[in-house]
Amino acid sequence: MNAERKLYVYGASGHGKVVAEILRALGLDFEGFIDDGLPVGTPVLDRTVMGPHQFLQSRGNTCAVALGIGANATRERLAARVRDLGATLFTAVHPSAIISPSARLGSGTVVMAGAVVNAEAIVGQGVILNTRSVTEHECRVGDFAHLCPGSTLGGQAQFGRRSQLGLNASVIHLGVVGDDVTVGAGACVVRPVDSGQTVVGVPARPIVKRS
Repeated sequence: MNAERKLYVYGASGHGKVVAEILRALGLDFEGFIDDGLPVGTPVLDRTVMGPHQFLQSRGNTCAVALGIGANATRERLAARVRDLGATLFTAVHPSAIISPSARLGSGTVVMAGAVVNAEAIVGQGVILNTRSVTEHECRVGDFAHLCPGSTLGGQAQFGRRSQLGLNASVIHLGVVGDDVTVGAGACVVRPVDSGQTVVGVPARPIVKRS
């Protein structure tokens, strides 16, 4: 990161605290939190809330922002706001994560402790690769997706934009998951999942809505 840019975490709830501690583990100092729902000066860890997004209006081109928002669609919206204000999205990778030198991570992505990203995987912008998640070789992960703790994408799997892979869930080798999909905790995806679906179970099946 450019040493002249001040670093902030957008989001001061639990997820934002984890992101802040990744920055600490990397030996990076950060100024504090941006949060649209907490009063200025609210203490969070050993920092405070500096203000809502308007705080960046006159400072944007001097700032870098790590995304500390867990909800995928909200994270996408706020990332666009950060860019519009002239700030840079910071990509935070915990030092215990294992990232292949041939893998690619998009801007604003956060990779948490113990996560693995293997050869030639391509991870989009604003993605969360949560604790101990595995993104195998040649996977494609869409922008603002979330791989929850302990989840696994098998080799060459495709995982859509804003989709969420639940705790300890998995997608088999060559599996395809569309956009805005929720895969329930512990589920195993063995056949393609269309965009917008919620799937659960082993093998994963869509939830049928009752009239």
